[in-house]
This record gives sequence, structure tokens and C-alpha cells, in this order.
Amino acid sequence: MRIKLDLSSFEQFWHIVGILEDSTNPSEDDWNKLFDTPGYNALIASEFNKDFFKQSFIAAFDPEKEETLEKLLEGKTSRYLKYYSQVRKDKKTYEKNVKLIEEKWKNIHESIYARASAFLPYGESEENPTVSVLIFDTDARGYDSIVIDAIFANRLEDFVSLAAHEAHHFYRNLLLEYDKDDIEEEDKDLIWVINQIHAEGIADHIDKGLFIYGGIETAFPKAYVKYFKESVKRAPEIIKEINTLIANSISNKITNKELGLEIKKIVPLAGHPLGYYMANIIIKNAHFDELIRTVGNPFKFYELYNKAARMDREKLSLFSDISLNLIEELEKKYVK
Repeated sequence: MRIKLDLSSFEQFWHIVGILEDSTNPSEDDWNKLFDTPGYNALIASEFNKDFFKQSFIAAFDPEKEETLEKLLEGKTSRYLKYYSQVRKDKKTYEKNVKLIEEKWKNIHESIYARASAFLPYGESEENPTVSVLIFDTDARGYDSIVIDAIFANRLEDFVSLAAHEAHHFYRNLLLEYDKDDIEEEDKDLIWVINQIHAEGIADHIDKGLFIYGGIETAFPKAYVKYFKESVKRAPEIIKEINTLIANSISNKITNKELGLEIKKIVPLAGHPLGYYMANIIIKNAHFDELIRTVGNPFKFYELYNKAARMDREKLSLFSDISLNLIEELEKKYVK
């Protein structure tokens, strides 16, 4: 099979929950087994930490910690704890849905690959990801392995769509024309936002038609769906704001480090809506093939958007020459 399924994270999660529900502390060996599974290992290596999962799982699943849970529900981790508490109530449903994914995996993994490869250059990859199903958030991640929360197993279409989005990240990263490890500290935030808008903009065309514009209720919160739509509508203004920030950075001799941080502040939802809008304009104006040919070069995305926007019936916001010059300079610096 091209894409493998890993359920060890999901299984070890319920092992931890079972211990906690008996008001017993899991041993260090129990925790280590959880964190050594591919899914949790990937999350910890990239953005979460062990203490977060330990404290959150103990608060959510140990019956003797109800007072602690009520206090934490007022804090920063409240949305996670609310979700974990719901998972606890729906254990049988989660297990049934994940079992169905396992039984149908032969067909599911082919669908995931087909959906992702529709937005990739033609050709087979020698490397393929593993999809780890687990409990962490109503979301997914596309690292070296794909991490997807078990809530999306509720509907096969949801699971395939989101897994294909994350699989696209995996395969696209194999085609990147620059080495992330070579980026100088000064340019990291700027390169991150340039790459993020491009990566999410294309991958969102795999699943956001369903999750955002499909008109059905999914695991994504309604507030997220609403904000995504609003941010897509604001995309032309965001492009103008980016142009202004870049122009001011040059006239005021602001560093690329500062500029990158400022752009990250004004680009909502880590670049998803802006990238989706830009890719949509590109596809709408018959530049899909070029979008796919340059999928490994995020710097080309902005020039291609301008090219497509000029062809549109409406007068659309463009990236300024100053903005494109900066992006081109970074391309020359890092694309070998």
C-alpha cells in the first residue's frame, strides 16, 4: 500500500484513559509508550509537549480531578479539555468509526492518494506517508507522517478529504526547491509565511470545498468556518496590507525578521484563507497547469497570482512590484 495506517496512538490513548478512569496514575512506562507512538511522537516533535498531554488527559479523564478540570476550563487549554471530555462520553462511537477506517483502508488509502495527487505533478513518489489516527484536537497535521484526529472518522468523506489535504503537504515537501534547514534566522519568518500561504492555498482546494463551502456540519467548529469565509472575502485587502508593510520596511530599513513577524500578524489562520483565495484566482483564470508545475516553488505563487488576476474580469488586488522584488530576491537566495 502507498499510504499506511497506524492505530497505535489511538490504542495507547485508550490504555492511558482506562488507567486514569480508575483514578490511578499511569506509570512513566505507560506515558513513554504513548509518546513513542508515531502520532504523538510527531506532535511532540513539532508543536506540543509531553506535559500538555499529561496534564490535559489527567484533568479530563481522572474522576477525582473534576475540580481541577472546572478551573482549567476557564484557561487557555479549555477548548482541548472540552473536546477530551466529549471524547470520553463517546468512546464506543470513536472505536466503531476507527474500526471502519481500518476495515476499509485498502480503498480509503487509494482515495487519499488520488485526491492529493490531483494537485501534484504527474509521477509516482518513492516515499509515502503513514496516517496516524489519534486524539489531540479537532484538526490534523501534515508532518513527515500525517496526524489526524479520530473525530474525522465519523464520516468517511471527511476523513479522506482531510487526510488528502495533509498527504498533499507530505508529497509537496518532497518537491520543495529549497532546503528549510538552509534558511538564515533573519529570513525564517518571512519564508515561513511565503511558503505557508502557498502550501495551504493549494491543499485547501482538496478539502475546504467540503468543510467550508459544502453547506454541511463537520467536525470543524462553526466559528472557524465563519471566520475562514470572512477572511477569504478580506483577501484583497490583506494583499494591500502586505504591500504596505513591505514598502514601509524598505523605506524605514526594517529587517526581514521584523517584516516577517508583522506579516504573520495580519495574515489570518496561518495563511489558509489568503492562499485559498489566490489559488482560486489562478485556477479560475486557466493557470492550473502552471500552478501544479511550480508546486515545489512557493516564490512563483505570487507572480503567478498576479498573472492570473490581470486576466480576471474584475479589477483585483495585485502584489506590488516592490513585494514581488523582495520575493524574487529570496528565491534567488535560497532556490538552488
